[in-house]
Amino acid sequence: MDRREAKVALRGRIVGMRDGGFTNTDIARELGIDRKTLYRWLKRWSEEENLVDRLRSGAPRKTTPAQDQIIHQAKDQIPFTNAVVKQDIQLNVTPRTVDCKR
Repeated sequence: MDRREAKVALRGRIVGMRDGGFTNTDIARELGIDRKTLYRWLKRWSEEENLVDRLRSGAPRKTTPAQDQIIHQAKDQIPFTNAVVKQDIQLNVTPRTVDCKR
């Protein structure tokens, strides 16, 4: 299960637990989430019956998850500048992309 699927599954558990009679406090405690997050997803479910992330603005990703992993591994192994890591991994990305945080 990838990260997006896991997020939707968690949101489904929120709705399922609420429908099962659990209190908001119990759900938040059981799932280890903030109550504001819980309220946001319950409200969204009641209004739209949708738990999937909405489309976001901005440029599309330039790297795949596999490439992101290569970047992070290279940064761990090569403690130099972002440009050196970029050159080492042979990806056509900006130094800012290489400097991404995990």
